Amino acid sequence: MAHVESGDPLAPSQPAMRPAVERPGRWSRFKAYVGPWLARPAGSTFVSLLVILAGVLSSVFTQEIKECWPIRWFGCTWGGLVFWAVAFAAALAYFVRQDWLYGWRRVQESEHAARWEAQTARQEEGVNQVAEIIRTMPPEGFLDDYAALFLGLSEATDECLRRTPGPTPEQVLAQLREVLQAIATLARRFDRGEASERYAANVMVFYGAGFLCLPANAGLRASIEQTMLDDADVDLEKLAGVLYLSAELSGSTDDATDPGEQGIQRDAYIQNLSLAIRSPDKHAGRYRILPGAPLAFSTHAYSGLADTLTFTDWARTHLDFKIETVERVQKYISEHPQIRSFQNHAVFRPGSWADDVEDSPIAVVNVHSSRPDLLSGGREELFPAMIMPLLRLVSLLITHEATAGWLPSYTQFLATLPAAKRGEPAPVAQAPSSTK
Repeated sequence: MAHVESGDPLAPSQPAMRPAVERPGRWSRFKAYVGPWLARPAGSTFVSLLVILAGVLSSVFTQEIKECWPIRWFGCTWGGLVFWAVAFAAALAYFVRQDWLYGWRRVQESEHAARWEAQTARQEEGVNQVAEIIRTMPPEGFLDDYAALFLGLSEATDECLRRTPGPTPEQVLAQLREVLQAIATLARRFDRGEASERYAANVMVFYGAGFLCLPANAGLRASIEQTMLDDADVDLEKLAGVLYLSAELSGSTDDATDPGEQGIQRDAYIQNLSLAIRSPDKHAGRYRILPGAPLAFSTHAYSGLADTLTFTDWARTHLDFKIETVERVQKYISEHPQIRSFQNHAVFRPGSWADDVEDSPIAVVNVHSSRPDLLSGGREELFPAMIMPLLRLVSLLITHEATAGWLPSYTQFLATLPAAKRGEPAPVAQAPSSTK
């Protein structure tokens, strides 16, 4: 016998009432058994023969049939009883046959309607997929231009890093700006942006909190604390680390067509900046980490903001920060109208880009535009995959020892990181992005 568990684990189990099972009646079972046979050719012939037999009997036993009406068991001749029995059998057989055929047709119509709905849904899905493909397709000639651009940048980066006796900090910085400018240019091209719309890219490198708190790095820590945006009074010892943006590590589309004799210049509209890295987990349904670079870094994916003008409203419902912090970030946004929307991409060490390697990011590449909805409409998922080879070039450049000229103690910090581990291929992830 079945038993049910009570709320008290120590309470004795009680017998459970078996649910009543509705069984089909005799008439339903009779129709289910006889109906399919009567619907067949043999069954139709049998019904026809019964009708013919009833007609023959009515012509032979006309008087007996009249005397046997109304039908009764006593006082009727056998001829009348046989006629009425055959007539009733013919009517019953015909009714059962028609009733079964009616139910069968209803089932067929229902299945046909279901197939039609499924086919219509598949057609609509196919149309939507085609529309999505058309909407997210790169502009004509984009892939050819991208391939040529990447080949040139790859060769130039390799040549720069293989210089003898070694590249200077200025040479590595110039090559990094060229790669960043290429990322910004590709974003504008892929976004079908106008020439008047400004695109730019920069790199924020990660410093661990433990490394910054060492006495030998007091000067670097002071510089980072002075440029901290999200919490001016934050205690670095309580953080996982900090993302630091040196304004020198940037490039834009301003001089994409003619860099001039001085080469590609840094983005003139940004300054040194630091952002805290905390856990991406939610507290009471809210983040304790800013969208964009910090969230992309913490989730090892990409993140973004579709429109910086909506940051305050988004922060009120999604962030767990002090009002002063939100106002400070909003002030920074107001002072930088060139950053209307942005997308952020995690950067790993040169040997950690394989799918089966488990490693933490070392930096984040930020791409921003003066227009809202940067790389939106499905393109936000394609662009990160397309620029991954360029992100690897960024990784090679920022981890070179020559970066000491413009990233204090960065190579020393990288040397303290544990080696990457081999593991199962990680699924492609997307950090939560705030949208309008």
